[in-house]
Amino acid sequence: MKNIKYLSADELISLAKEKIVPIPSQENAQKEVATLIAMHLNNIKAIENGVPRDELPSLTSYILGSTGSGKSHITKNLAKICGLNFEKVDCANITQSGCRGRNLSNALADILSKNPNWFDEGGIILFDEADKMRYVGDNHYDAYSPQQDFLCML
Repeated sequence: MKNIKYLSADELISLAKEKIVPIPSQENAQKEVATLIAMHLNNIKAIENGVPRDELPSLTSYILGSTGSGKSHITKNLAKICGLNFEKVDCANITQSGCRGRNLSNALADILSKNPNWFDEGGIILFDEADKMRYVGDNHYDAYSPQQDFLCML
């Protein structure tokens, strides 16, 4: 396991104020993301102590905000403070399986090709622009959306 700093949400926010340029409009977002990351750290510690993963709460979260509001910046920097792996998947380039482009499996395989132990090391994946996943194919599949695959995966 990586050298992870087990911090509470308050400790994480305090360190964030030192390391991330403070933007007053992002203060609430930083608190919310810090709380999620602190919960993730608790899950990692529980797994290290032998608690089965399926007994822990799922921490899949949907973070909403306009383009440029700081979702990626906040999440990446808070993960870095804790020593967590962080990957950002640009979902605007995700299509369903069988079409040109990258599907979700390809995106996750790319992460694992960089580090086969990525998921065991307590990483965070930010699926950016998830609302922009698209179908690229025949019209008779119009009812299909790669977002369905994404929601099933989550």
